[in-house]
Amino acid sequence: MKSMMSHRRNSLDNEIGDLSSWPVGGFVRVGVAVILLDDHGRVLVGKRIGSHGAGKMALPGGHIELGETFAGCAMREVFEETGMHIAPPTHVYTTNDLMPAEQKHYVTIFMLAHAPRGVEPKNCEPHKNEGWSWKSWSELKMLPADQLFVPLRNLLKSPNFVPPGGRSSSQPWQLAAASILLTAAFGIGLSLGRARRL
Repeated sequence: MKSMMSHRRNSLDNEIGDLSSWPVGGFVRVGVAVILLDDHGRVLVGKRIGSHGAGKMALPGGHIELGETFAGCAMREVFEETGMHIAPPTHVYTTNDLMPAEQKHYVTIFMLAHAPRGVEPKNCEPHKNEGWSWKSWSELKMLPADQLFVPLRNLLKSPNFVPPGGRSSSQPWQLAAASILLTAAFGIGLSLGRARRL
């Protein structure tokens, strides 16, 4: 058991540097971040103030509370931070976020939601956030890594994450499904036409 713990600690040391200065008995926290999209597929981001990650761009979100669901946490955090009510969001990705400078370790649950039409976000927590802005995925990816909060940075650099589009955009699987349905319907129509002629 001791050798396993030593191996695990050594592997983390290799990943983020020396862990010997980290608090003994530290624990991993769980955060929820919300990918909130407008109708153009832009993402809502703000600049953090007065906490770990200060000065960096981040998504709306926060700590999950005891007994809370991912969706419930996302809806609560979005309302508390922006004043917007959103429909229950969908879990789309998870990152493992090591923050050596702050000696913190998070697992971040990313939830996807759409902003209500015609409603602009308010900065409801100015002591935590400089303000909100809408950014395209390409704009976010062009930002230097040191300007992004660690969870968002890890999300953007992940090869497995496919950025979702706006409410009106069709995903590839939706287009493929529509094509299959149209082809099937056309085929059924031809079969019925032949049957009538017989």
